[in-house]
Amino acid sequence: MFQAAREPSFPSCTVCRTDLQARENWGCDAPLEVPLMDVECVRCQGDGCERCAGRGHVEIDRCPWSIVSHADRVAVQVCLVFLEYGTLPFAGGLLDQPGAFWDAWHVVARVRDADRAKDVPK
Repeated sequence: MFQAAREPSFPSCTVCRTDLQARENWGCDAPLEVPLMDVECVRCQGDGCERCAGRGHVEIDRCPWSIVSHADRVAVQVCLVFLEYGTLPFAGGLLDQPGAFWDAWHVVARVRDADRAKDVPK
């Protein structure tokens, strides 16, 4: 269920386990020379802080799955399911969802939208 909701341009551990070129392209084993993406800093929300060195964004130079915990991976996958199908992770309505879900959802939605904007012809 989660795999179907994952964006095609997002890394898949299933592929990277067997494809050495995919591992290299996504930075599974070592940081890349050119970052995969820039993500708005969740601590300062783009205003600049010590975590992002005042830039307001953080560069992701490794496979996102290789630098986050299992709980974070599950949170991202749940957010992708919500974005794709509108299925909430907990029973009830929008206000019944935990704050951590909404924090993760905002980050995942921004990254997904930025990725999609790259594919839109100008």
